[in-house]
Amino acid sequence: MMDEPDLQGVERELRAVGAPPTPPPALATAARAAALRETPEVVDIRRRQPLFHRLRRPVLAAAVIAACVIGALVIGVNGRGGIDTIRTVSMTGPSGAQGTIKFASAQGPSRQVALRVNDLPPAPAGRYYELWMADGSAQIALVAFNTGNNERAQATTALPSDVGWDRCWVTEESWGGGEPGTAPTVLDSQA
Repeated sequence: MMDEPDLQGVERELRAVGAPPTPPPALATAARAAALRETPEVVDIRRRQPLFHRLRRPVLAAAVIAACVIGALVIGVNGRGGIDTIRTVSMTGPSGAQGTIKFASAQGPSRQVALRVNDLPPAPAGRYYELWMADGSAQIALVAFNTGNNERAQATTALPSDVGWDRCWVTEESWGGGEPGTAPTVLDSQA
């Protein structure tokens, strides 16, 4: 709550500012009608915005769309499957199936890995394919997949950047599980 000296200070400041400007007649009429609870008149006091302000949103939207299109072209149509490939590993299988794995350069703690498989029939019911990698005796399952009726598959995943590899292979796994290391190999980089 304000005491007497505070109120006097506010009054001095208001007098120093001076009387407010006289409102335009349309605003005075609208204010009077509102004060008397009459139906107020609609008063439009918008200023016309400069051309720059009116075009700002459409120009910004066009710039964002253009950036997205350029980004998509750079990423998707660069001829390398969308990743900065530093190494490509080829795999073959006894049935004539083929696969390639593209390893990207490390991006912080991980690197992108792109798998492409051709001429590998879809896995039988209750089974799926799994990509494995080994560095010496250490093995890591990288991605599970299946092929379509066209006998092709593509998958992109990530691998920790400090994991090495000297062999890559694809096995046909069972949904019910099985004895580790007993799944048949359908593609291998050392075949």
